Amino acid sequence: MKWIVVYALIAIGVPSNGWSAPPSTMAQLEDEFVAETARCQSVVSEGALTQCRDSIASLLDSYQRLSTGSRRDVLFGALIYCRLGSIAYERSLVVKDAAAARNEALSSYRACVAVYDGQSQFEALNSSQAENRDAANAWIKKLAFAELELTRVPLDARIFIDGELQPRIEKSEQWGVGDLNPGSHAIRVELVGHEPFESVVELSGGTLTSVAVVLKRVPTPPMHPPAPTHRHRRR
Repeated sequence: MKWIVVYALIAIGVPSNGWSAPPSTMAQLEDEFVAETARCQSVVSEGALTQCRDSIASLLDSYQRLSTGSRRDVLFGALIYCRLGSIAYERSLVVKDAAAARNEALSSYRACVAVYDGQSQFEALNSSQAENRDAANAWIKKLAFAELELTRVPLDARIFIDGELQPRIEKSEQWGVGDLNPGSHAIRVELVGHEPFESVVELSGGTLTSVAVVLKRVPTPPMHPPAPTHRHRRR
């Protein structure tokens, strides 16, 4: 009965390190990381991706326990962080709590970049390491929310972002939002007696974009005096 259970669990994809003791050396850890990376390369289901995330997270725990702090060990840690970010992002596409998975991916990529940036202060990264860092930075820009600030907005003006009316809580001519997805967004500001202000802005993740609103008053048509009326005199 025991072996039937083992074979069944292996068949559905239980991580290989789930049946063995945690790695005891960095060499063993690296071998398991390569094996798990290969195994998780083409998984797409929520369950399989969650297993892969948990497996890589377990390897990260082992890494923190085994690392000697050498440059080689530290840079290997960057690979684990980046791989964890990749799997977390894939999970964000299929799980219900996409925001949490997205934040996990973002924090993992940021940790990866922080390691590379820290090591580059002591010695230049090689081409492969620099490429990994640049790729992680690109993911950070894609995953991080973008901030938008509008200035010179009259208090009684209405603000629309991508066609949706935005709430205005603070009584200020400066308005902002900090949880927009990177990419193109349409801005429209309406004020009675003025032409609508419209603009399309390209927002980058993790950055603040400021836009000055310029509202032009609608020209008032000239007032003409009434035409004189002619009265006929009685004879």
